[in-house]
Amino acid sequence: MLFIDHFFLFYFFPGFFLIYLLVHKNITLANIAIIVFSIIFYSSFGIQNVPILLIPLIFDYILGIAIYKNKNKAQKKILLFSSIVMNLLFLGFFKYLGFFLANSGLLIPTHYLTQINTFEQTLLIPVGISFITFQRISYIVDIYRKKTAPAYNFLAYSTYATVFPHLIAGPIVRYSVIKKQLTKRTLTLEKVFDGMKYLIAGLALKILIADQLYKVESLIIPDIQTTHSSEAIMLLFYFSFRIYTDFAGYSLMAIGLAKFMGFDFPQNFNSPYRSSNITVFWNRWNMTLSSWLKDYLYIPLGGNRKGKKRTYLNLLITMLLGGLWHGANWNFIIWGGFHGVYLAGERWLHDKNISIRLPMQLKILFTFLLISITWLTFIFVNPSEIIDVLSHIIALDFFPLSPKLMVATLWSIPSLVAAITWSFFLSENLIGQIKPGIRTIFLLSVLFLLSIGMSLLNTNVPFIYFQF
Repeated sequence: MLFIDHFFLFYFFPGFFLIYLLVHKNITLANIAIIVFSIIFYSSFGIQNVPILLIPLIFDYILGIAIYKNKNKAQKKILLFSSIVMNLLFLGFFKYLGFFLANSGLLIPTHYLTQINTFEQTLLIPVGISFITFQRISYIVDIYRKKTAPAYNFLAYSTYATVFPHLIAGPIVRYSVIKKQLTKRTLTLEKVFDGMKYLIAGLALKILIADQLYKVESLIIPDIQTTHSSEAIMLLFYFSFRIYTDFAGYSLMAIGLAKFMGFDFPQNFNSPYRSSNITVFWNRWNMTLSSWLKDYLYIPLGGNRKGKKRTYLNLLITMLLGGLWHGANWNFIIWGGFHGVYLAGERWLHDKNISIRLPMQLKILFTFLLISITWLTFIFVNPSEIIDVLSHIIALDFFPLSPKLMVATLWSIPSLVAAITWSFFLSENLIGQIKPGIRTIFLLSVLFLLSIGMSLLNTNVPFIYFQF
């Protein structure tokens, strides 16, 4: 069940919200409603997902309290290590077992490898397990670092760990951010309006822009080896705009749905394609993941405290692991490696006091081009296919588009213009500035009806980040 599914929009969420309205003044009943509906939502992706959601939840609740109360540093570290290892083992078993086996064939006898591979193929990766794991680790580590006290109220912690708006693809919400809201929050007309505007904005980004760009992509990718420069360039930029509007759309919908419950989730994007370099990009793209990687990986590795060379290495390691977090494939590791090299290179230029003097607009366009090239690793698993795309671009062999692709391209122009406008001239911050009023309600209603109407004409395209 996706946020863009008609069943979710017209039955599941209205049904939940009606019940929530009846019980929201009693925080215990309100949290129970959230937990129950969140479990139903998560089980819609497969009932086998539920134990993966609930079993670690119980252990982390117990271990969080134990870590906080324990005065023995060695024992605290053991408890912390136990929680992190347990969560990473869940993640590794379901998501990375096949990747590990495929790349360690020389270490495992062939007949055992065949049997293990057969078993591994029967496993289904629990949806959103990467986001869930990172959220749990942040909770335990923050308690260990004494940045927050644990949740003693089991219902409150369960609400935090299961609340469905951010359960599948983020934002990664830290416990300290919504700790007070778990036990005391209010639902007002202003909150409901805020929820509505974020939900509709996200819905529009996804259906009216991202999904329309996908129609062009889907016609180019199957014939990528025989494509020409026009199609290769279109694919490069169409996907770049789609992954942004698709993921930003999901994040806005998650923020909006949370506001219907009285929660304030953190912003996840801030005009990332208007960045003048890769460092700025990572301060604006998937910001909850970026801050997680910084606080729980880069800084523990030593950050910039152990010399310049170690800083460059830490940046590279952080991004390599960040790439692997996205998926158990070498293409994601390559993607992370590119960004690690970019970040380390920018830090080296900074350390050497070397500045590249270019107009800001050119810096933004160059950064956007670098980012767009690295996104190719999200489309193709085989590096040779990425090389094919880049070689076709460099070849500058332009030919007319096929009739079918030409029609799809013409239909996509309004969406492409909207994507460019959103990426380079507007900002997620503008949504928060929208005020209630008759005109605003009318425009939001029109946008909602357009989104729903367009979704009736197309097969829903899953959110890109659901695979992570």
